[in-house]
Amino acid sequence: MTWLLEDSLSILFVGLLIEAILTGVLFQTAHRAVIPAIIGVCLLFTGLLALEAIIVTEAESVAATLDEIAATLESNQPDSLLEHVSPSATVLRQDIDSRLRAVIVKLAEVRSRPLVTIHGQDPFLTAEADFRGLIVGDGRQGMVQNFRYFRRFIVRFKKEDGAWKVYNYEESSPL
Repeated sequence: MTWLLEDSLSILFVGLLIEAILTGVLFQTAHRAVIPAIIGVCLLFTGLLALEAIIVTEAESVAATLDEIAATLESNQPDSLLEHVSPSATVLRQDIDSRLRAVIVKLAEVRSRPLVTIHGQDPFLTAEADFRGLIVGDGRQGMVQNFRYFRRFIVRFKKEDGAWKVYNYEESSPL
């Protein structure tokens, strides 16, 4: 049932479809009894849209964390980026630190809608986000200028102290 709370387009589409059918019935039959149904459906789907906007699912939280990571990557502050990495992922932390000290990131963005899969139950939640990302930057030594790094990423998270932390990732060709 979480699909209902993750995408407002499905709510909007179903609501508009029902409203169109009821409006057609009103014009065909001219029964005034259809008017309260039209108003009721409008109120119901407005409420569902408001509910969808208020409730943040775990998958939406992971996607928001990816956006935060991209913004932090653009700030070129490795220590800030490491706040999004699990303290237990020492090899990953060292890899990120060494890579970021060699480049100046000008742009980092999630280019496709992340496909997020949640595993486990509280308090042992993990997640996997599959998406395409783009990083544009320069080498710090000046040898490489304006590189474009477009890849498919699979980032694995675990929930630690209420926040999603990266503990592993894979990258491959975006095709």
